[in-house]
Amino acid sequence: MAPTPVADNVVGDVREALALLGRSVGVNARFDPSSSEKVFRLGMNDLAESLLLPRLHAEIKARAPKVSITSYYHNLGQRYTHARNSTYVEDLGKDDPF
Repeated sequence: MAPTPVADNVVGDVREALALLGRSVGVNARFDPSSSEKVFRLGMNDLAESLLLPRLHAEIKARAPKVSITSYYHNLGQRYTHARNSTYVEDLGKDDPF
């Protein structure tokens, strides 16, 4: 399949525009854990939640004190699972009993 004359005429401009867009988006893509206030939602089953979240909580609290994580039940046997509103860890800035 050969490009049309119109495609040949615009390909350079399109490549330049995509490169500019890529550079613009990449400028703000850096993640600074010490100042980030992001909320991460993790889908997992009960066993993973009980085994992983306490250790994950401790690491995140030490490295990213303003970051929050929440978890919701995710059954691998089902493609779509509704998120539960209950959260395991709401705010890592608070003193949690972990």
